[in-house]
Amino acid sequence: MPDTEQNREKIVRFIAQEIKKDKKIPPFSYEACMAIIEEAKRRSGRKNRLTLVMRDLGGLIRAAGDIAVEHKRKLVEANDV
Repeated sequence: MPDTEQNREKIVRFIAQEIKKDKKIPPFSYEACMAIIEEAKRRSGRKNRLTLVMRDLGGLIRAAGDIAVEHKRKLVEANDV
């Protein structure tokens, strides 16, 4: 999908949905959300695009949450992603 402000907001909403659904993932900082968006850009393999493979992003979100919990942080930070 195109890398637009609206699509970036959709990815942030997806992050929030995954957090709510899992109930164990801490909230994401702004920087962590941007890191997920950057990964979505990288995984698309195309310039000015974002990946549509949300299952992979969901796995990344859960893994980042696990790392934050393991380090006893209340927020998921960019370096957890």
